[in-house]
Amino acid sequence: MKRLPSLQTLQAFEASVRHGSFTGAADELHLTQGAISRHIQKLENWLGEPLFERLGPRIRATTAAERLKQSLKEPLQGLYQALKSPSQLPSKDSLYLSTLVSIAQTWILPHLSDFKGRFPHIDLTIATDYQLISIPPASKIVALRFGNFDHKGLFCEELLQEEMVAVASASWLERYGQDPVSWPAGELLIHHASPWPTSLKTGSGLLRLPVAKGVRFNDAYLCLQAAQQGLGIAWARYQMARPALDNGDLRLVGSLRQKSNRSYWLACREELQNDLAIGLFRQWLREVMQANTNRINTFS
Repeated sequence: MKRLPSLQTLQAFEASVRHGSFTGAADELHLTQGAISRHIQKLENWLGEPLFERLGPRIRATTAAERLKQSLKEPLQGLYQALKSPSQLPSKDSLYLSTLVSIAQTWILPHLSDFKGRFPHIDLTIATDYQLISIPPASKIVALRFGNFDHKGLFCEELLQEEMVAVASASWLERYGQDPVSWPAGELLIHHASPWPTSLKTGSGLLRLPVAKGVRFNDAYLCLQAAQQGLGIAWARYQMARPALDNGDLRLVGSLRQKSNRSYWLACREELQNDLAIGLFRQWLREVMQANTNRINTFS
């Protein structure tokens, strides 16, 4: 068995991919550019394939490099956390979470007591806003969003995909039934970021849906609340609707569901992805979402 590359070699590789240059990696790791280059060459020799295209002062990661970066993400983070002894935990740390109301309601508030119990040394601030314009350098801010999220200069981690479902209250379904033909178009509630599809594939073929002309909402959670109050039928994220489905406030409408083309994403500044408080929050959030993944899979 070949001897594994050193940890410093793997750190040099990860930093080079992230910065897009050997110079940036060298500055971060307090090494010379030549030392970084030698580490990369050792790794390329070990793998037997190139990891970067040299473009003058810049470098471009190859497909093999991107694949290796993804494979190393969890092991390096796990090693970083394992080497942190309890005595190294600060007496107090701070973390600022920027997210949406719907995500806070779905993922944060129901599990907040668990987070505070496990990490009492972290002072958490939760702020809700609809657009993330930027995260200033060296700012201990974590953004949690639903969509397609990839911003240059940020570490972006896809956490979980979703499924869209049609939901309504029992009283609404008693009035209009399960057949879309009988639904008044004015009561198809609209969330502007997740509009109703015009048709859905079902076991019996392609099902045409009415053109939605109901009340429009800029907040997904508010749209779901309107459906709970019997004001219409909503096209909603399954995980967000699940508590209301579990307690009977909402009901699934037939087989009207489809995989979403958007996901839950976490983002922070690249240079802070290994910050202790951010790392603990990322790990905790992955655990929370993983605990709910099986419910999505069994539902699907």
